[in-house]
Amino acid sequence: SGLGTLASIAGININQVGQSNDLYISPYLYPKIVESEEFLIKIINEELVLEDGKRNTLKEYLKSENNGLSVSSIFTEKSLQNDKKSEFLEKYNFISQDEYSAMSLIKQKFSIELNERVGFIKVSGMDKNPLISTQIAELVTKNLQSMIISLRTNKIKDQVNYTKKEYLKQ
Repeated sequence: SGLGTLASIAGININQVGQSNDLYISPYLYPKIVESEEFLIKIINEELVLEDGKRNTLKEYLKSENNGLSVSSIFTEKSLQNDKKSEFLEKYNFISQDEYSAMSLIKQKFSIELNERVGFIKVSGMDKNPLISTQIAELVTKNLQSMIISLRTNKIKDQVNYTKKEYLKQ
């Protein structure tokens, strides 16, 4: 149906939650998506509007609320600065200690719940400041929708490329 097609573009299946389709991304994967490093890095770098009208990244907000980000690490800043980076290590993208701390903290600031019976996802933001809670929920929702659309688009592209390749073989 037309409505089902429109909903599916956003990664939403208005049919039964348990049904499967090759182009459909199961809501059972959503918790894994929001726990991914890629998702969390996006979220902590999003901008919040504070009560005084100032803008700050979520990472900076978490840092100010927690008197600086601090998570024990195997490496200290000094040992990282003193070690010479090899060409091998420079090829990889490592997260900083601040990013790791912010990612750990933001995981505690939101939750997503799948309601299988009704077939919807509930996103909640949790912070002592209700304005920030609301923005966290909105950011998680927006970024989750964006990642679902991106994953689904990539899945469709892969399927089209495979079909073209198989067609050309004939």
